[in-house]
Amino acid sequence: MQDAIGRTLTFQLPGTAWVRGARDAIGLAVRNVLDNAFKYSFPGRQIWVEVVEFTEGCQLIVTNFGVPVEPDEAPMVWQRDYRGRHARKRKTKAEEGTGYGLFIVRQIVEANGGRVSLESSICSAELWKTTVKLTLAAPQEN
Repeated sequence: MQDAIGRTLTFQLPGTAWVRGARDAIGLAVRNVLDNAFKYSFPGRQIWVEVVEFTEGCQLIVTNFGVPVEPDEAPMVWQRDYRGRHARKRKTKAEEGTGYGLFIVRQIVEANGGRVSLESSICSAELWKTTVKLTLAAPQEN
């Protein structure tokens, strides 16, 4: 799957991964993470989406290559109203943000018994790899 400026979305998914939680809310969290991956990826770059299943649930892993999230900013991206230094420099309407997206993601995931994390590392002078992980709990057995 490729968009108009050459960013490619690649999936690695198990058959079906079941999680516990409010379906619509978790769907909103997933869409927000994917939206951010596209918004902050550079043209022609790949976005990877992977779901890893384990006994206690599953983990959604979204990796993109583009706008940096500096290591000192990684914990702050989950706070309300926070936008990273490099994200604030983006100029086009499509790149604007409010600073609420990842805050809402964290609220949804944690309210449903999950965890969030973000890792960012430098690939070259201007290219960074950013990975967002949402760890979600498996459904409870009756």
